[in-house]
Amino acid sequence: MSIQERDRIAGWLEALQLHEYFSRKYRFKGDAWYELKNERFSMEYHHLAAEEERKAEELAARLEDEFGPGGSIDLPDQKALETIEGQEQILSDPWGDEGGDFEDACFYARYPLWAEFMPKLLRAYERWKADPRFLREAPKFLPVNPSWKP
Repeated sequence: MSIQERDRIAGWLEALQLHEYFSRKYRFKGDAWYELKNERFSMEYHHLAAEEERKAEELAARLEDEFGPGGSIDLPDQKALETIEGQEQILSDPWGDEGGDFEDACFYARYPLWAEFMPKLLRAYERWKADPRFLREAPKFLPVNPSWKP
């Protein structure tokens, strides 16, 4: 694979990651406003989320057409997940300053074959791959940041 192709994949992945991020953020905020009985704000956020989802799906389809499927990661079996889930309370907050790369790790998990061209995503995945909170998100790996509430 040429350097130009790798750069193009990296650029598209950054755009895809951004669209997915805003889609989740808008969807979460829309749900929160709905719970607060503000249907107008809720509807606006949900429309923004739908537009971001459409853009993300288009980009993912373009990547798949041009470079093949994004792949998948190996997940631990259910017994291993149950064993490590008890450790969650003693672990640091994945959304704190130290855990700023949690979302990058989740993005890598969704598209490992494409993301291998972005070292920051691989480093983030290596850091979080054994964390029970990360593994619990499987197979969708779409984390929601709790600071998004209105």
